Amino acid sequence: MKFGVYQDNQHFPVDLAEIQMLASGIAETQRSQVRHEPISSPDHRNPFIDRDAEGEYWRALGQVVDDSVIPAGYGLFADEWEDGVYPVIEKIKVGWRAGKIWEISLAEPIWQHRSVLWAQGLNLLTRVVQ
Repeated sequence: MKFGVYQDNQHFPVDLAEIQMLASGIAETQRSQVRHEPISSPDHRNPFIDRDAEGEYWRALGQVVDDSVIPAGYGLFADEWEDGVYPVIEKIKVGWRAGKIWEISLAEPIWQHRSVLWAQGLNLLTRVVQ
């Protein structure tokens, strides 16, 4: 079997050149559906060189949280919000061709604290790993 066709089938002769031409034609017609070069999967390895470096990161993050350091540029300050008002809803396009819009609640009592912690951790991590 080659290319999903049994080669010893006398009733359906296989022309390899024809199959390759067909495969190339299919690839060409699908090319317009791909809007970007493929990207690599994110690296899932531990970003720290050893356990001591990771421990130091967690200690530093604890200090950042204790000191209430909030990094700029992560959408956490009023001057980063549309009209200076905390966004209580985020609209996300989903589905086939982003045809649907879901409204996600960003209730401040729930998400503000989590957003700050995420930004603190990410900001510190990008500084430590560089």
